[in-house]
Amino acid sequence: MTKIIETAGRVMRWHKRTFPDVDFEGQHSKWLEELWEFKAVYTRFSRRSRWFVRKKVPSYRKKEALLEIADMYIVAIGMFRYSTITAIRMLIRIFLMTAVSFTLKEVICGIEDKLIINKRRTWYKKKGVYKHSNLF
Repeated sequence: MTKIIETAGRVMRWHKRTFPDVDFEGQHSKWLEELWEFKAVYTRFSRRSRWFVRKKVPSYRKKEALLEIADMYIVAIGMFRYSTITAIRMLIRIFLMTAVSFTLKEVICGIEDKLIINKRRTWYKKKGVYKHSNLF
């Protein structure tokens, strides 16, 4: 349990430093963007259009899907700066979408890996939403 709290703390500190002027609307827009990116990855290996159905992720797609899930968790953790209720709803939704395919340990490792990647990126604000200008 302490690993979750430590990881969330690192994400929150990075979020505050990197996105000092982001607001609720910008954070929510980023959440929707990340949700659709996850959907794009997930539908590659799901035959159903109802992509939120809990279905096991094939092993060869796990890393890709896990990084998209980590993005959603990072945005949800950042949302705690603005709305605890919205952040909790986001976290529950992510958990319900992904609990069948990933263990908590895998998710925490994915978040930590994605945080390392995000720290290396250059970020800029476009229409109220932060984007990165380089791929790592």
